[in-house]
Amino acid sequence: RDHLRLLQWCDTLVFVYPTWWMNVPGILKGWFDRTLLPPLAWDFPAIEDNKAEVKASSAAMLGLVPRLDNIERIVGISTYGATQAQVTLAGDNGRRMISNAVRHSICPNASVSWLGLYGMDFVNEEGRRSFLDTVRGRPKDL
Repeated sequence: RDHLRLLQWCDTLVFVYPTWWMNVPGILKGWFDRTLLPPLAWDFPAIEDNKAEVKASSAAMLGLVPRLDNIERIVGISTYGATQAQVTLAGDNGRRMISNAVRHSICPNASVSWLGLYGMDFVNEEGRRSFLDTVRGRPKDL
């Protein structure tokens, strides 16, 4: 609940994590599962009929009701062992989950920007420094 209160206060979410096996680390996925819960982060639409079947089909038809519309921006910063082409072919699951499922559930009007260091095992010192300079400059853009 403490984390949810902070989410209700903020206007920007920043996720910084290493991409493991083309997805977010388990601890971040667990945080989503424990924190982004109804009715405070999102809710089901109000439905007049109390029948479970009608509720389920109507909720799917109407979509979820976001409850964190104070969030205006989501920024993702991640490192990838694979190249950008490989990550793209694999679907970039972490980015897609945050940009689509998380954003649309809790704050669908938020903008999303992403910074990725791809093929990090093969990036030289200059490339890593350049990426860090880009990351350091990002808060100025917010």
